[in-house]
Amino acid sequence: MSNSPPPHTNPLINLSRETERIKNIANNIKGAILRYKVNEDGSEEMLYVSDGIQELYELTVEEAMSNVDRMWDPVWNEDLQEFKQSVSESAENLTHWDFTWRITTPSGITKYVHGRGTPFRVEDGTVWDTVIVDVTGRVKSEKKLQRTIKEEALILETIPESFFSIKPDWRIGYWNWGAANLTGIAKDQVIGNDIRKVLEVQHQELLEQIKYVKIKRRQAFTEMMVNDRVCSVSVHYSEGIVLCIIEDITDKKTNEGQMLEKLIQAQELERNRISRTLHDGIVQQLVSLNMRVNHLEELLGFEHQLFTEVHQIKSQIKSITSQVREVSHQLQTSDIVNASLQELCLRLYEQVSLNREVKFDFQMHIELANVDISDVLKTHIFRILQELTNNILKHSKATLASVVLDEIGDHLYLTVSDN
Repeated sequence: MSNSPPPHTNPLINLSRETERIKNIANNIKGAILRYKVNEDGSEEMLYVSDGIQELYELTVEEAMSNVDRMWDPVWNEDLQEFKQSVSESAENLTHWDFTWRITTPSGITKYVHGRGTPFRVEDGTVWDTVIVDVTGRVKSEKKLQRTIKEEALILETIPESFFSIKPDWRIGYWNWGAANLTGIAKDQVIGNDIRKVLEVQHQELLEQIKYVKIKRRQAFTEMMVNDRVCSVSVHYSEGIVLCIIEDITDKKTNEGQMLEKLIQAQELERNRISRTLHDGIVQQLVSLNMRVNHLEELLGFEHQLFTEVHQIKSQIKSITSQVREVSHQLQTSDIVNASLQELCLRLYEQVSLNREVKFDFQMHIELANVDISDVLKTHIFRILQELTNNILKHSKATLASVVLDEIGDHLYLTVSDN
């Protein structure tokens, strides 16, 4: 039996033979292969450098092997200290070396290069078999992707809308500041958690909308209350991921309501103006005209033909006066403000019932105690009823019309139909 120890236990390695083997493989690999040694006294040397060093570093093999400093010189100052530290730690612990750094070649080209190697001890130092490759394209792509992600994250954090995403396994992938502010749930409390558990207590309606979109694999738009705020909710599905965008439209709704109220007030002011014009102008003139006709009638005596004509004029004037008074009365806002909705409906019913061509059936199922109606809303409802009934009388050929006003919960429902 041989007394020599097995090869793997021998700390001394035939470097020349190993170097020859590496050289035969190196020329077929894109990048550079090095055998780098740190001696016991701290000096460095290149035992082998493949031809790929010329394309990578713009150095010849002879230049790289004759002076190790030529390998250090192109390294950026910002990376150099960390580079040497990584080599020292690998040598001390005999751990795998893996590092990425930047270089500037003699022609002025900046590159990102990545090296990895495994150290082993020899009698007078430490040796690494190392592969170095150009990773400029990959690093730039990664940095561009990181910038894009940061930019998108910055946009999502600064938009006024609430935004969050849900992964295929129902776990929350993203939760921006807007979502945290609206729901009252901080980002660190939700990221990675199941959306069903996060929303099931306080935001059940929102959760149901998300479940619908995820299960049906479609998008949905709706309005709902989220923490006492009126919100427009948009939920989208894409390849298993659910995206939810929530816009707080409370102020918009309030402004719309205020604009509507101002519009209604303006309409009522105009109605009042027209009412005063009719009453103070046209009606007074008609009354005066009627008095003059009365006087004319007295002067004419009993001439039958003239008497008939005068009588017809009086009837016509009386009819016009009655119609103008009715219109003026309908336009008066004060009558609406001072009356209840039931009283207004009853008054309207009495007016339209005078028409013999259409029979109206009014039904009111409301309780004053349960319905809190502002003067503006009451006026609006009454004007709608007026317009609908007038349209039926003027344009419909119906003989029967039905008007139903229901109270269901805290909502009022108006139904008008004709036959």
